[in-house]
Amino acid sequence: MQTKAAMSNIETNEARSEPAKPVRADGGVREDAMKSRTSVRDIEPILLSATDAACLLGITRAALYQRVHSHQVGGVVRIGRRLQFHRERLLAWLDRKVSK
Repeated sequence: MQTKAAMSNIETNEARSEPAKPVRADGGVREDAMKSRTSVRDIEPILLSATDAACLLGITRAALYQRVHSHQVGGVVRIGRRLQFHRERLLAWLDRKVSK
């Protein structure tokens, strides 16, 4: 048989393992609020690094840089000396290339 302190500790640990849920005035959980929450992991970046863009295209980073130099890749954004790739433009460019 568990003591009252041990039971309280178990309840506290269980409460910590679950994220807080929005509660309605009548005590029920608001399902619409739970569905509308967006995690940072769910958000896709607007700009991709050269490594990510090369992975998306299925080529090496060196091949990507060669294609950028010869203007064969769309969606290139220069920020200082760094190359970034606009995700939507890169995917649109890829779709146009695949459909030809």
